Amino acid sequence: MALSLNFNVLGRLYPAFLVTDYEFRIRSFGPSIARAFPDVATGDTLWDHFTAERPIGQFDVSRLLKTREQVWLLGRHGLKLRGVIVDQAD
Repeated sequence: MALSLNFNVLGRLYPAFLVTDYEFRIRSFGPSIARAFPDVATGDTLWDHFTAERPIGQFDVSRLLKTREQVWLLGRHGLKLRGVIVDQAD
C-alpha cells in the first residue's frame, strides 16, 4: 500500500521536514524550518545552511543512498536537526 502526501499535509504532520534532490538542493521545507532559519530558500543547497554532524564525511548520491537507514544529524548555530533519509523512489 502506498501513501501519498503533498507538502502541505507533510508540514502539518512533521513541520520540520526538508526535501532535497540528489544534488542536495532544497526542494521544499516545513514551517518550523522556515521559522527557525528564515534565510533557507528553495533551490539553495543543504550545505549552504547546515553541516552534517553525523554521518561524517563528504556526500554524494551513492553515499546518500547507503546512509538512508542511519539517523542523520544536521547542525547550525547550536540547533540540531535529526532525521532519516527517505528515497521517494522506494
